Amino acid sequence: MRQKSLRIFRRLPCALFVLCCASLAASAQSLDVKIEVVSTNPARVRVEGRREGGATRWAFRNSYAGATGLAGRVENLSLADEQGAEVSFRQLAPGEFEVARPAVRFAYVLKLDPPGFVTDSPHVSWLAGEYGLLMLGDVLPLQSGQARVSFALPAGWSPSSSEEKDSAGTFS
Repeated sequence: MRQKSLRIFRRLPCALFVLCCASLAASAQSLDVKIEVVSTNPARVRVEGRREGGATRWAFRNSYAGATGLAGRVENLSLADEQGAEVSFRQLAPGEFEVARPAVRFAYVLKLDPPGFVTDSPHVSWLAGEYGLLMLGDVLPLQSGQARVSFALPAGWSPSSSEEKDSAGTFS
């Protein structure tokens, strides 16, 4: 009897792991996003897109690699449903929003002034003059799943990435 119960407990962690993976896969959502440089002085990009399946909670990364206050760079957030009707929300904390009903479409402006500490610049997004660094982890809303990203850049600019670009110029 004791040996039988031990076998059950040995299988339990494996079963829980499989269950967790299945639930993560089921909740994974993809994003279709366009990032447009709207100003280099002050440094601003407009991010707009669509979240498959919608969400009632929206969050943005607030800290990474010692850099803090990242979520405070989000300005003029707007959310909409599938038909384009505005969806109201309330801010719970910096970068965290609770939405009245599932929002599918989103748009916001992101302030991308260079970080105050030079040691933060390889880890977070910023623009300075004619060059910059975009780290999608602090530009896009937090989510699980894949993101397809396209860019609208000033003349003469081009994105560089370790990811492959498809025939439409979109990165996955």
